[in-house]
Amino acid sequence: MTFLFDKVVSYLIFLRFYLTATFFGVIVDLVIYTYLRNYINIISSATSSFILSQITVFSILNALQQRKIKRKRYALSIQFLIGLGTVSIHIIILKFLDSNIHLIGYFGMQNILNNKNLYSITSKFIAACIGFIWTSLMTRKFIFKPK
Repeated sequence: MTFLFDKVVSYLIFLRFYLTATFFGVIVDLVIYTYLRNYINIISSATSSFILSQITVFSILNALQQRKIKRKRYALSIQFLIGLGTVSIHIIILKFLDSNIHLIGYFGMQNILNNKNLYSITSKFIAACIGFIWTSLMTRKFIFKPK
């Protein structure tokens, strides 16, 4: 029981740093995408903003935490793979929710189904929460440890 408690406490301590890095990563993602979208296509804008946001998250965590992997190039590559995993999780969860939309009605949330914008933001929020948990766990497990 103590082992599990220690793991949870350790994760929560890491989460404080991860939230800070993610906050700035999201800001960079939004700013870069919004700016580039005026000049280049959606895929190129999204790809560029994703790359720069992952570099931002990695750089902040690198300053606040200790890397488990000595070579920065390898650690950053793993960060990109984890980020791509997060994007995949978002897509899988969103597709799952769309495929099982009838389940939402069973839980008495018919008003969410009746409003497309409310459904979109709710489903994206659910996907983002699951993706965030997975990403933070994987980043802590494979790349960073406390100083």
